[in-house]
Amino acid sequence: MNAKEKKSVCFSWGFCKVTLSNPVEKVAYLIIFHILFVLFVWTYWKSIFTLPVQPGKKYHMSYADKERYENEERPEVQRQILAEIARKLPVYTRTGNGGQLSSELCFSKSHQAR
Repeated sequence: MNAKEKKSVCFSWGFCKVTLSNPVEKVAYLIIFHILFVLFVWTYWKSIFTLPVQPGKKYHMSYADKERYENEERPEVQRQILAEIARKLPVYTRTGNGGQLSSELCFSKSHQAR
């Protein structure tokens, strides 16, 4: 157990000892606290030590689409190009009126980084 975990456990014991008088409440609080603490540590561990995964090739822009998008200077035409590309993607999430959800900001930033 590292120092942070010890502080966390000490705080929970101190909290229960000082603020609660009923032993059943103390046990309930400690059980709930430790369940949440274990879930937090597990999710932290998974998020830090899971290797990132690149999207499959079927989600990448074709060279022609990328060139067409980068050569276009008008934002409204760029949005239209992105909408056309998004219609071809194997994505099943839809908006309320049936359109596909996509973020042009994220989409364009990811291609500028390449």
